[in-house]
Amino acid sequence: MSYCILKKEELNDYEKLKSIVLREFQLTPRECLNSFKNAVKSSGETYIQFAARLTANFQYYCSLRKVKSFESLCDLIISNKLFETLNKETATHIGIREAEDWFRPIDLAKECDIYISSKNGSRKEIPIACGYTEDPFKNRSRNFKPEIKENSPQYLERENKNCYIYMR
Repeated sequence: MSYCILKKEELNDYEKLKSIVLREFQLTPRECLNSFKNAVKSSGETYIQFAARLTANFQYYCSLRKVKSFESLCDLIISNKLFETLNKETATHIGIREAEDWFRPIDLAKECDIYISSKNGSRKEIPIACGYTEDPFKNRSRNFKPEIKENSPQYLERENKNCYIYMR
């Protein structure tokens, strides 16, 4: 454990003391997000206290990620969701590439595609959660157009029906 020597002026300055404490513990943005997501109300805590703790934790996370607008908050939430779907190897690679910053959704997607294609030699990463066991695009030509059969529902003649609510 490292100790730092504080001057009396630093102890009396809340912002300075706060920055020293936070620097000592060095919470990463990802750890802060996990702390927020895994937070539970303790038995001796009121719901008001719990809400205040959640709010402080989320606001601190947003400040670490430098979120300043609703649009960037939306991007951050989408990026986090995308990150959660990655396999461990890809997530580790992206985590290293992000460092202290974060990728916007489109940039994160590009980074993932580049990593996957350089690792596998193709763009496929089949999500097991979706139930795919092979690349669904493997045998398709570049100009693939689905075959439409003449007896498809959209081509069958329909009889005109009147709407009984409006009597038309």
